Amino acid sequence: MKTPFIIFILFYIPYSILASIRAVTTTLPDGEIVTYLRRGPISAKQTSIRGLPKDFLMVRQLTNGRELVQAIYSEGRLIDCDLSSRKIETEQIEAEINHMMSTLNTTVYQNGHKYINWSANIKLSSANTSSINSSWQVPRENLRWLDISKLTRQCITSHDRIISSIMKSRSRRSLLSIKPRRHSRNKVQKSRHDHLAKGKKIHLKQKLISPGTKWCGPSNRALRYGELGGFWQADRCCRKHDTCKLSIAPFSNEYSSLNTGPFTLSHCSCDRRFRNCLKMADTGASNLVGKLFFNVVQTKCFVLKAEKICTKRSWWGKCQKHEYKKLAHIRNNLSY
Repeated sequence: MKTPFIIFILFYIPYSILASIRAVTTTLPDGEIVTYLRRGPISAKQTSIRGLPKDFLMVRQLTNGRELVQAIYSEGRLIDCDLSSRKIETEQIEAEINHMMSTLNTTVYQNGHKYINWSANIKLSSANTSSINSSWQVPRENLRWLDISKLTRQCITSHDRIISSIMKSRSRRSLLSIKPRRHSRNKVQKSRHDHLAKGKKIHLKQKLISPGTKWCGPSNRALRYGELGGFWQADRCCRKHDTCKLSIAPFSNEYSSLNTGPFTLSHCSCDRRFRNCLKMADTGASNLVGKLFFNVVQTKCFVLKAEKICTKRSWWGKCQKHEYKKLAHIRNNLSY
């Protein structure tokens, strides 16, 4: 009786559970800790920041070759995610993981440090690899999230909850709906913002702000313009980006374009300056914020083009008056 039972169990256990898991952890010069994992058809990448608790701010990217799930965690909680079935995106993440796995046999030692032959010759301060052949030997924390179906369901549930909460809070005319959309050094705007923030410091979208910052998120929790978080280099870039005058607020229509997402859509020139600022800062926090924003959260921006439109028509539908108006055209942001 035992043999048929064992065969029955093996038949219903997914291949990815039985497959061996291979993990490589690297620490980049800017302080990012990147772990690459491969288990059967599943390829995964996890990024965090050195010197901070592992779950303080973490990005996980999981693909089965057809779908890509990118999830952002803060203090162990899923705060945002992105689902994609675009082939080019899944191929890029798989190529990166394949490249990392293939470097295990080309690691050399120089002056006590490990060097891995990346195409960009990135020096890694540490590189650890392990191959675990039986599923019960795999660390539970890896088993828990190497399930793309479960993570996809969590992502969809999280999106529905965020959108529902935003719409409810707007209907109640909460801080989210009446606060200034952008901040500047203007004293009137700043004093109004201070007054609102003191009345309600914690609100819905604060939990989507990158930990260690005051400005890196769809809203901000700074009580004054000069206030920055612990990751001040990244926060300064976010604050500058937050003053972009050309933007389309969440779930609103501007420049004849509807923003259906929960995040502000900015002009491409603002996003370009933001990207350059984060690159110049070149810290673990700034690079992780850049990857979160450009690769997961806001992969789109817009440009304005003046177009001739009809502003008045006759009873028969013939245009009687034309006018040139700036219209928004959605573009893809460069990946970080």
